[in-house]
Amino acid sequence: MSYAELYPSLVLKNLIQPRIPPQIPEPLPWWFKLELRCAFHQGAPDHDIENCYPLKYEVQKLVKSGMVSFEDRAPNVKDNLLPAHGPIPYASDKVVPYQYNTTMIENGQEVPLPVVDSVVNMDDITKVTRSGRVFGSVFQKEVEDVVARKKAEILVANPVSTLVCQSGESSKLKTNEDDEVLKLIKMSEFNFMEQLF
Repeated sequence: MSYAELYPSLVLKNLIQPRIPPQIPEPLPWWFKLELRCAFHQGAPDHDIENCYPLKYEVQKLVKSGMVSFEDRAPNVKDNLLPAHGPIPYASDKVVPYQYNTTMIENGQEVPLPVVDSVVNMDDITKVTRSGRVFGSVFQKEVEDVVARKKAEILVANPVSTLVCQSGESSKLKTNEDDEVLKLIKMSEFNFMEQLF
């Protein structure tokens, strides 16, 4: 309840009397508000009834003396937004609202739907890594029946004619080129290290 709602009832019951307004200072300070009026101070400017400290003090005195109380004597039915407590309406604990034998109507005739096994083992479907990434399984593709196709020509390499490289040797690079490749690698490492510093 706001002070603007409380003030008229306190005046009607003669619990609070309006006060004489204070004098307005000649040079108005920067914080003085001429647009606000206080009913407790008979319409004096500077503040409204919600920010009137003398009125708040008087109301506090009335509450401490027990003349004014803001507690509800009976339960507040209007503000109780919770539904009434009681049993939950249900028919039975053992009834499951599920239709097991479903049918489909196609061209005016009932066609039973095929039963599909809906239980799936999650271990077979997904894998989880240590970092928490989840990978789904690769679904099996339906294999089409292979009808007589042309045989592809397969090239077979002659093992006698192929060159056999000894370990450590490269068949494409010569020894002079090997040295040049190593020099290039060393130079690129030095350039990389210079960029770091």
